Amino acid sequence: MDALWGSIGDRASRITTRETDPHIAPAYDRVKVIRNVSVLFASLFLLVGILAMYSSTKRLVDRELKTIATLQSMGYGRGELRLHFSMFGVITGLAGSVVGLGLAPVLSRVVLASQSGQFDLPSWRVSYTLVPLVVTTLVVTACVAGGFLASGSALTDAPALLMRPGLVKVSSAAVRMRNMGSGNHWGVRWALRDTASNLMRFVMGIVGVAGCLMLLFTGFGLPDTMQNRADTSFSPTSLDYAYRVTVTGMSSRPVAIEGLGALPQYLMQIPVLTDPSDGFDRVLTILDEGDRFRQRTSDGPLPAESGLRVTEDTATRLGLAEGSRVVLDLPGDLGRLDLEVSVIVATEMPQGFFMSRAQWESLGQQFSPSAILVGDDAVPDVIQADPRVVNVVSRASQQDNAVNIRSSLGGIFNLMRVMAIILCVIVLTSLGNLTFDERRRQYATLSVLGMSSGQLRRLSSLEVLVSALIGVLLGIPGGLWFLGIYVRQVASPRLHYAPVITPRSVGIAVLIALLSACATVIPLGLRIARIDVVEALKEAE
Repeated sequence: MDALWGSIGDRASRITTRETDPHIAPAYDRVKVIRNVSVLFASLFLLVGILAMYSSTKRLVDRELKTIATLQSMGYGRGELRLHFSMFGVITGLAGSVVGLGLAPVLSRVVLASQSGQFDLPSWRVSYTLVPLVVTTLVVTACVAGGFLASGSALTDAPALLMRPGLVKVSSAAVRMRNMGSGNHWGVRWALRDTASNLMRFVMGIVGVAGCLMLLFTGFGLPDTMQNRADTSFSPTSLDYAYRVTVTGMSSRPVAIEGLGALPQYLMQIPVLTDPSDGFDRVLTILDEGDRFRQRTSDGPLPAESGLRVTEDTATRLGLAEGSRVVLDLPGDLGRLDLEVSVIVATEMPQGFFMSRAQWESLGQQFSPSAILVGDDAVPDVIQADPRVVNVVSRASQQDNAVNIRSSLGGIFNLMRVMAIILCVIVLTSLGNLTFDERRRQYATLSVLGMSSGQLRRLSSLEVLVSALIGVLLGIPGGLWFLGIYVRQVASPRLHYAPVITPRSVGIAVLIALLSACATVIPLGLRIARIDVVEALKEAE
């Protein structure tokens, strides 16, 4: 852009791209948001694929221990057997990918339908690139990886050990826990030692709940972030006006426009190129005397002699700080300004640079207003009749437009929340089935020793609840971190968001994650209640 600007010179007042043009950029920004949501879905469900395939293959391996031992005795190597079980991941991954690709057009049309009312475009159609094929490859690879990891634990034992029915493995951690305080109930001690013997299963439960909470934080945090931006950007503490009047062709000493009311504030906005630069132009706003456009720093009120001001996000992107030098290349024949940054301001919009009219004119420049901020006493119909007025927009309608962006993405946010619940349920249900298969004979033994089905269900739920609580404790800071990263991906040089999630949203997300985890205990308890004790104990004969 710098080269193009230099070649055109004084003949251009502004050069825009798809990313910077105010009429086109919102559509591309929305595409960026939806694309990032898609990447988020893909990355988290690759994790689901690994965890689900791990638990499924682990159950399959545990059921085929005697067959594995027989094949090893016949000369089959561990690598060959591990490759065999890993291939189940290929079959499962391909089958799931085919179903997913079949459902993709339906979900794509739902997303397009939620956006078609926001933009005046002639047609909306679903189009695909090579990305779905890449995602399919990653899904199959994730499933193979899950199967490979799950098959390794059984294939490390000797065939003679694998031939022993009902083999129960005990880790060194479980041995160290055998002398836990005698005051603890022996059933609880058994559950803790069994968990210590299967730490991978326990860790997978923690990861599933933490991943669910991270996605829920994003699903609740993004609308909270957008709502917060709309509220703070147009709050009376930032913008104290009722209408914004866009004008053209006004001189520095204009003839007054009728209907403006008392205390109008004039401002001038022009695009500038910067040095240092990140490839995007910025807006320089020159403020006339008045108190309708209010600014402040992150630490408090704006200093009286503020000089050149720069917004926080622009300063971060351009590497500027108070005292830094920045060159502003003005449009047309207005020349270049080499200025020192005086203050970093906490202004949400517009992003760019600010200075007072007095400073602008002291630099030898002419103040030509491009907008006027007026109060409640203004008369919009009278103002609109002036030929110099382009349009009159109320602050309320500007705020509603910002809120509409949040509303238009509501379906996507709800989809993220539903997917988070599905993620948690799939992972923990798979782990619950794996837990039951590994503990079936032990449950039968405990039943013979006098434990009721209710006591066994409480023991089985202990591991799920503990892993869910640890997952929540890890998922809260992880969710805040993930929300911050995602918000930075959604933001742009002209649109800044500060990540926000309300305490109410945090509470709802945590409650959903815990309830989703607890819901997986129900099918596990039903299977425990239907255990045939005689059949289960026969496996040890």
